[in-house]
Amino acid sequence: MEIRWIQGLRKPDRDFPTDWREVLFARLSFDFERLKGSPNTVVSEKGLGLVPCVYYFIHRCEPDFSDSAMALSGSVPASALISPFDTGGLWHGHYPGCESMTDNEKKELVENYSFVGEKYVHPFQTWGAENFDSLGDYATGSVPHSGPYAERLKNNGWRDVKRIWTWEGRVPISDPPNSIHPVRLFMHETKFREYLSWILSSSLLDAKEKADHVDLVTRIYKDCGDRSAAEPMNDELTGVSSW
Repeated sequence: MEIRWIQGLRKPDRDFPTDWREVLFARLSFDFERLKGSPNTVVSEKGLGLVPCVYYFIHRCEPDFSDSAMALSGSVPASALISPFDTGGLWHGHYPGCESMTDNEKKELVENYSFVGEKYVHPFQTWGAENFDSLGDYATGSVPHSGPYAERLKNNGWRDVKRIWTWEGRVPISDPPNSIHPVRLFMHETKFREYLSWILSSSLLDAKEKADHVDLVTRIYKDCGDRSAAEPMNDELTGVSSW
């Protein structure tokens, strides 16, 4: 079973500290040290006691993060921790029935539901096979039959929040996940051209590095047309593998 790791970008936000083109470049090249986390991410990492991380959705792209969408494939990074829900959403109180949880209870829940490296694969597959008719149903956001993997999150209203059952991979910024590599990039053509122009005029790379990078993104890029990048990404993920 091939499980792809997904990164989506929100539309440019004035509160986000890094230019979207630099964020995309850092993700494609694993040069994460140049990135600063969004204010919400910094707050949740501090609250949950996590080191600064790079975050991935496991085999689906959340539509809120779909200005562009990138898929990566390969071996699970050894330093990765995988949780069966979006940890930031838990910390910031976005999940029904969790409003009364204390900070320590949230930290304990994340600690109890963090799988190291490949150890997440079996529970992810088992839960998925029991809850969806196909991996495509998970990728496109169908509601799981029995609810989130974490029992504590099975509260009234959970069906309305997809991030409560979307699995999350996080890798320390200090230990780039070199065992995975980009295999697909969806974005609008105008944005893609803007990104290429930025790369070619950037001082970050020498001439050969620019040529190599342009070759990479040109090979994996697909125009998402008039759709959000998450839609064709999730459609493609339905055909990648099965439970």
